[in-house]
Amino acid sequence: MTVFFYTFREREMILDLFEAFCGARLTTNMFRFGGTLEDLPPGWIEGCRRFIDLLPSRIQEYEGLLSNNRIWLERTKGVGIISAEDCGELGG
Repeated sequence: MTVFFYTFREREMILDLFEAFCGARLTTNMFRFGGTLEDLPPGWIEGCRRFIDLLPSRIQEYEGLLSNNRIWLERTKGVGIISAEDCGELGG
């Protein structure tokens, strides 16, 4: 569960960008016929670039926490695997 809680850091950063962009964190709505209602607020592009620059290191952090985690691997390895035959039958 720790890794999922860590990802809330990045989620909050994304929601902050949404809020700065359109005033809402979850119910974003900036699109109108003919374009957007307003331009991007000052500093928004820089904030977005900072997030984009930060994200790869955070993904590496999560990979490091999960890749060799015995509990994570026991709970997720081999889950949801079906045979090609079953896949074909289920798909049509």
